[in-house]
Amino acid sequence: MANSYRVEWEMDTEAESPREAAENAWRLMRTEGSIANVFTVIQVPTDISVEVDLNEPEEEEETPYNPEDDSVDQAENWARHPRREQRDRRD
Repeated sequence: MANSYRVEWEMDTEAESPREAAENAWRLMRTEGSIANVFTVIQVPTDISVEVDLNEPEEEEETPYNPEDDSVDQAENWARHPRREQRDRRD
């Protein structure tokens, strides 16, 4: 069964309107050689996030964290991942 994720990418830009700002971001993401390659991926509904840099080699796939599995090993392995961080999201 697939997991649910929210993927976020953000940038600061100057523009005359919200649409122009979105167009600037979209254009940057699609430009050859773009550095728009780092995403925050948040597992829903746990709100556990990881930064994914698509320019880094893909790491060996690991079993996703399942909050219904109370295995200590699973939680420790998820928390020890070098780019993984838990965020307290109160929005």
